[in-house]
Amino acid sequence: MKIEIVIKEFEQGTTFLADEHPIVNDRDYCEVLTTPSTLKYEVNGCKNLINGHNSKKELIKQIIPQTIFQEWFEENWTKNFSDFGIPAPQVYDHEEDDFFTVNSIDNFVNNCKHDDCYEEYIAKLQEIAEKEFTVKVTDLSE
Repeated sequence: MKIEIVIKEFEQGTTFLADEHPIVNDRDYCEVLTTPSTLKYEVNGCKNLINGHNSKKELIKQIIPQTIFQEWFEENWTKNFSDFGIPAPQVYDHEEDDFFTVNSIDNFVNNCKHDDCYEEYIAKLQEIAEKEFTVKVTDLSE
């Protein structure tokens, strides 16, 4: 399947001196601050934005895997790990003081973010998603 990301606008972050004590008006009391860059883009008509202290190219590299996962998750959130040949993760429940199996992808993605195995399983799902989608980036911001 194909995803088209349309870059609408890019605003480069700025660096400036901020006067901590405007009454003193002395350069020694100034601090160098940098605002993050902002990249505005659309996927399937939905407006999105990302901020970061990165270049436009780096921000685009960052949104591609995020967009792929979001699109894949939207289509597969009702499925189980077993549907993709992945053993279901075992997560620890502090209230019950025991481990339990999370079969549902939706339950795991939305409720197990702080579990030790979260990043590992998200990486497995990301790998599956990236095999299913191709991305075309159209830059209208230039």
